[in-house]
Amino acid sequence: GDEFNCNSLPSLEGNQNSPSCCVSRSVNCNANSGHTVMTTKTQLSSPVLQSERFVIRAFNEDDLMAFAAYRNDPNVAKYQSWTHYSLEDAKQLLQQTDYCQFAQAGKWYQMAICDKRTDTLLGDIALHFIDEDQIEVGFTVAPLNQKQAVASEALYCVLKYLFDTLGRHRVLAITDCLNIASC
Repeated sequence: GDEFNCNSLPSLEGNQNSPSCCVSRSVNCNANSGHTVMTTKTQLSSPVLQSERFVIRAFNEDDLMAFAAYRNDPNVAKYQSWTHYSLEDAKQLLQQTDYCQFAQAGKWYQMAICDKRTDTLLGDIALHFIDEDQIEVGFTVAPLNQKQAVASEALYCVLKYLFDTLGRHRVLAITDCLNIASC
């Protein structure tokens, strides 16, 4: 895919240890040319974002067993919109997501948060492109990876992409007030 170089980003609220993030490549949605042509917001393919520790990318079939397993955990599901989550649910979500038409108004995109060294799935970020200016975000982190700033680092990277690269105006997130870890 296309390669984009980036420099370290400015610190977040003066924190010199803020994660850096960049777009490293995009999903190849144009098999004929060997690269993706990004001409408008409506023709974007799903990005692959990199932070210090993680890669945030489109889901693939190899992720689905781990994805379904942590989403089916009652302690994970209790703050989400589902009560159980099966491998079939995960497969259906992947089949319904067109990563080659990324950032379409009215559409949801599930992005995998993976370990940069091993590509192991650690969690996910959901992006709902409400309209041309607004995005709703949500995240889920597998129990073994919670309390390690996975969501914070990945979300920072995604927000930089949404605001700086896509030029979006507003990002919304809703959390259950009892979910102290997400507040």
